Amino acid sequence: MILTPICTITTSIKPVVLPQFIPVTIKASDDARTPLQLSVDGNQNIKLLKGDKVQIKTSDLPMEFFIVKNIKPLTHWVKKLGKIYHYQNPT
Repeated sequence: MILTPICTITTSIKPVVLPQFIPVTIKASDDARTPLQLSVDGNQNIKLLKGDKVQIKTSDLPMEFFIVKNIKPLTHWVKKLGKIYHYQNPT
């Protein structure tokens, strides 16, 4: 699990890599001057008020993936990005 603070006041706060079996609890400080915003995987933000707690843990359910059958459009897109960003081997 990677915990990444965004839009922090200081640049010294860095992402933290945590073992998958340790649950993490985040609590909005009782002294917070403004509500916190929680963003999970880029989804809609959730407002946390003073004293609110969020517990994050690894799911017991397996992750499901999908297979792209027609890979040619994707390969073209990756090559185009490679040219834009000057990758050595874009595919």
